Amino acid sequence: MPPCQLYAFSRISIGYRGGLPGVHSFFAGSHWRWHEPMKVGERITPEITFTGLDELPSRFAGRMFKQISLIRYLNGEGRELAQADSWGMRVERVAARLNASVTHYVPVVPDSVGEQQAFVDQAITARPDAVLFVATDAEAMVPSIKKLNAARIPVFSFVNRLVGGEWLCHAGSDDIALAANVANYLFSNINLKGRVLVLEGTPGSMSGRDRMTGFAQAF
Repeated sequence: MPPCQLYAFSRISIGYRGGLPGVHSFFAGSHWRWHEPMKVGERITPEITFTGLDELPSRFAGRMFKQISLIRYLNGEGRELAQADSWGMRVERVAARLNASVTHYVPVVPDSVGEQQAFVDQAITARPDAVLFVATDAEAMVPSIKKLNAARIPVFSFVNRLVGGEWLCHAGSDDIALAANVANYLFSNINLKGRVLVLEGTPGSMSGRDRMTGFAQAF
């Protein structure tokens, strides 16, 4: 089984923290310890224990807390196959502190270009002071970004970098370097021998394309 397979058995392990008014939550990391391999057809039961809440300094927003949980993954016989320390961050939303209003437009169908294009048209009608934009497709959403530009609504790009249009800034990772580092670590741990399967994500995602470029460079 893939080493990330157990993420599917507990949403706590992939960053779910539950909602709190005026508080933003996001997944920040996990550390895994494996004891036994999983077997096909085996029943897996997660056992979750809250282990800590640490306040940390933040430049992102107001107060910030690191919420930590321990997830034990037990098989049908009660043996622990693996365990993970998973943590997420809870931060005071800037909007809540500044009495600002935030509207979320989220496609019902994941990565739906058509829905996101319609949302942009709605947003332009609503005349927001700014738009934080996570593109479903790096190319298909460029005309929508240009509509926002024409309406003189400031755009801030996040996660998926677009190939056109204008935005004030982009916040994201160096996906080419990230993928190359992952691939090189993998290759070194299989002694540069073996067959490697790379599973791509959404075709229109610029971050997905950059990661494929990184893997290709490592190959």
